[in-house]
Amino acid sequence: MKSRFLGKVSDLDQEEIVTTCTPDTTISDVLKAIQKSFAGCIVVVDNDVKKVVGIFAGHDYLMKIAGKDLDIEIELVRDYMTPQPAVICDSHPLAVAIVKMWFGRFRHLVVVNSDGKLKSLISLRDLALHIVYNVETCKTNGHG
Repeated sequence: MKSRFLGKVSDLDQEEIVTTCTPDTTISDVLKAIQKSFAGCIVVVDNDVKKVVGIFAGHDYLMKIAGKDLDIEIELVRDYMTPQPAVICDSHPLAVAIVKMWFGRFRHLVVVNSDGKLKSLISLRDLALHIVYNVETCKTNGHG
């Protein structure tokens, strides 16, 4: 029997829409978008090439902006985002995503398709829910 834990990244049940912005978005607008979507981060996408160029998460805000004398109405996310974030292809094994997140100490991992275009976002919560669901399913079906 093949374990569902060894499925692909695309097997994760992700209903959320990824919150995105462009590199020229102000920090103020980025924070508003994150608050509105209840997201933990925002993916920065270059609309000209339709590729992920960065990610801006709570950690970026705390370490690079909070407590500093900055005008977030004019500061741009390009100057504070984490550039070239780790990504994973949706066809890769879920185990690879877990390893990347663990060793990279990431709370979020950007998922791209085979063309490198943004597809979704994995959070630690997504992984935990997937694992819990599969453990419960195995118990229900008499496999654990």
